[in-house]
Amino acid sequence: YWSGASYLFSEDIDGIIILSGSFSPYFPKGLLEEQLKEFPEKPIISIGYDIKMNKSYTVVVECEDAFNKIIKHFKEHGCTKFAYMTANNNLSPESESRFEAYKKALAKNDIEFNPDFIFRGNFTAKSAEDEFKRLFKKKTGIKFDALLCANDNMASGCIHIMQKLGVKIPKDVKVAGFDNTIHSTILKPSLTTISQKISEQGYKAANLIYKVISGKS
Repeated sequence: YWSGASYLFSEDIDGIIILSGSFSPYFPKGLLEEQLKEFPEKPIISIGYDIKMNKSYTVVVECEDAFNKIIKHFKEHGCTKFAYMTANNNLSPESESRFEAYKKALAKNDIEFNPDFIFRGNFTAKSAEDEFKRLFKKKTGIKFDALLCANDNMASGCIHIMQKLGVKIPKDVKVAGFDNTIHSTILKPSLTTISQKISEQGYKAANLIYKVISGKS
């Protein structure tokens, strides 16, 4: 899959837009930068997280306000025990930023952080399913009434296992994802999710790289 990046050696390429967040499930922290150093140094716009390289710029999603709104919303609907499915198994910067935003949003809503309600995946539905299969054998083992997930894929995996155990969504557990992908609409019931405004990120990245290669500050 990486062979296509050979085009980056071309003198016709003035700058690079890279979806760094899409590499998170597969590249350990720092590896993406090491791979990019193999290519000629050109302006880079990273969508997802700061890759910390010369001539690099970043478009990121500010997560804290989004998590604050969804936690407040669930709290207004009676939720008191909040759980979170991280993608921290791959130590991606994007996952870490979302996890920190989640913890800050809990504190802002006067909800106690419970380390027993933190689960680990890697942005895939299967990783979430495997984690829940390992932890929960019966419906009674699920003690939380709200579950936030670092992306929609993992939310779908969690819902799948909980429904197998007889948990009713959203009556017993309210679930929220992150990204607003197609998964949020095909699930039954449809998934509450946080939109990243992905198209807007692409627009901002294209506008930014145009300014950079045009020599603007």
